[in-house]
Amino acid sequence: RVLAAHPDIRLMLLDTSGKRLRAAFAAGNPDTATHVSVSVPGMNSTVADSVDGMVTEAIGLRQLASRQLAWLPGRARETVATIGWIGYQAPQIRARDGLPAMVQGAVEVSHDDVAAAAAQDLSRFYAGIQAARDIGPAHLTAIGHSYGSLTTGLALQVPGGHGVSDAVFYGSPGVAAAAPGVLRRRVEQDAD
Repeated sequence: RVLAAHPDIRLMLLDTSGKRLRAAFAAGNPDTATHVSVSVPGMNSTVADSVDGMVTEAIGLRQLASRQLAWLPGRARETVATIGWIGYQAPQIRARDGLPAMVQGAVEVSHDDVAAAAAQDLSRFYAGIQAARDIGPAHLTAIGHSYGSLTTGLALQVPGGHGVSDAVFYGSPGVAAAAPGVLRRRVEQDAD
């Protein structure tokens, strides 16, 4: 429904090979935007159940960031793209799926195996955003919510250059870093 109302949303990833769809979409053009963010949702997120809310969130975040830039002297021409990344199969603990699936989801969410596997893909996604740009790197912000913050934290620790400038975590169970400096060093190393 929300996608139909916003035909300017760009599909960046559609993977039908797993048990559930994986997808990423952008509000704005990440190939040309000055500022790009990638939001990763948490537990119980699926493309089928979460895309409408994440599109609405991406549009709202883009509008807010654009308004804030417009208020800053000399920054009004800077542009923003916001990406929703449901590029992994987040743990599911929902009564409608039945007890065996809920138990499996509880086991998945209590460990970082799903997040660790997804972190590799997410880190490559960040790097791909930067590699696709002909105009130089974007100011790239990683945003993780709930179990998605663990996935994001692990992605920022994957060796290699992902090009992330800043990170935001909320509703977070943790980011699997012994200290904030681990993430900061990783981001600074990749920015060099």
